[in-house]
Amino acid sequence: MQATFILRGDGHAKRLYAFLKAHWRAMAAAGKPLAVEVRPYKDKRTIEQNKKLHAMIRDIAEQAWVSGRQHNEEEWKEYIRRRFIGVEDFHLPNGCRIERGISTTSLDIEEFAKLITMVEAWAVTDLGVEFTE
Repeated sequence: MQATFILRGDGHAKRLYAFLKAHWRAMAAAGKPLAVEVRPYKDKRTIEQNKKLHAMIRDIAEQAWVSGRQHNEEEWKEYIRRRFIGVEDFHLPNGCRIERGISTTSLDIEEFAKLITMVEAWAVTDLGVEFTE
């Protein structure tokens, strides 16, 4: 069981309370207690930020050469995720485990802005890319 509550008003707080009141005892009795985390809400990345990063990746794919070779957008996207965000284990149905770059969907607006700044500085300095914006 999983639920997310963003508290912006009394109605939201009441729904959270009703949810906990209805479920916490049964879940605890079943040996599956609920975990509650309280933290400030942060909006996820914006569509504009995502469009900007994809435009930057397009420019990188079109201009950058590494060891005499160009790479496509998907290869650069995966490289950027791994280099600047990190990797996560991904388990396939056949039991194989692979690592993949953590998705940008996990970033909030501030984290995504930092990513864009880091990618831009790296691409200009290390790859000689000139962004078209």
